[in-house]
Amino acid sequence: MRHFGLGVGTPPWQPREMLPLGSGSPIEATTGLILEGVTGSGKSTLLRALQRRILDRYPNRTKLVFSEHYTERMLEHHKEEGALTEAMVLEHLGTMLEPVEKLAAMKARSKFAARGGNSNVLAIYERFLLGHVANMRMRDERSWVLLGEATGTLLCRVERLGFQIVVLHVPEQDLGKRVLSTRAWRNQAWKDHLAQIGDDAAVVDYYCAWQRHLQSAASTLLGRSPLTVDASMLATLADYDELATKLLSVLAW
Repeated sequence: MRHFGLGVGTPPWQPREMLPLGSGSPIEATTGLILEGVTGSGKSTLLRALQRRILDRYPNRTKLVFSEHYTERMLEHHKEEGALTEAMVLEHLGTMLEPVEKLAAMKARSKFAARGGNSNVLAIYERFLLGHVANMRMRDERSWVLLGEATGTLLCRVERLGFQIVVLHVPEQDLGKRVLSTRAWRNQAWKDHLAQIGDDAAVVDYYCAWQRHLQSAASTLLGRSPLTVDASMLATLADYDELATKLLSVLAW
């Protein structure tokens, strides 16, 4: 199995604090993946591959999938109005974690507290904090500088639930082709968005800068390295299926 650029050097994940589960032995009740990456990096294709693999392997376990429409785009109107703040993003993402936290607490109070198997919960989030930071820093590079404690609180909740953050990284020499190719299959609103940025060169420059902001946020806000995938190695659906299998093997589920 290829590595797809995963886990180069020191393993980027660390053992997490387990949830307290009443009188039973502490086990990990929840786990999951947060998928981050620039437009055209393959997040949606990977999300589909993960869902296929999860359904095949664990048909009877509880699974939650949150698309970018809920993790990010529900705040899009505030961004378009120039009214989106860091506090609004943190509150929104905290709300997005609550369904998984409530299921973990429910299990902790039940007879399944010390059991794994089908009572465990897996969640996948398409986009989360890093994408919001990159979006906002494209407007104001000073954003997300003075919120260390509040951001840390959110990320502690992410860690406690056992999520691994996965960043699909596109080498800049490949990024232009990937971003511009999205015109062929995305809707007119997307094409209008790219046109507002400018010509092809301006669009490529924009998303190269966007990805750099995401990388910077990953290194300065997370406190630990995410799992990074070299998206240039994902050329076929079989590649995505193989990567999905590898990512699921990383999770203690």
